[in-house]
Amino acid sequence: MKKLLLTTGLTALLGTTAVAQEIGATFSRFDDNWLTVLRTGMVEYAGTIDGLSYQQEDASDDLAKQIDQAQRQRPDAVRRSGLL
Repeated sequence: MKKLLLTTGLTALLGTTAVAQEIGATFSRFDDNWLTVLRTGMVEYAGTIDGLSYQQEDASDDLAKQIDQAQRQRPDAVRRSGLL
C-alpha cells in the first residue's frame, strides 16, 4: 500500500508542468529492484524537463526517517498540495 501511494503521488508530481520547480522523493529502500527501476525512470524523465530540480533519498527501510526526509524536502508541489 505504501509503495502504491508513493508511486501514485510521484507520478502525479512528475506529470505536471514544472518551471523552475523542485521535486523530491524519498524511497523506503534503494536496494529494492522495482524501486530501482522506478527511481531510474524518474531521474531520466526529470532530466528532460527544463528548470526542474529533482532529488531522491533512501530511508533504509525506516519509516520515521522517510517521514523526516519528506518533511525536510517539502518540494513545491507538496507545499501547494498541503500534504506535509
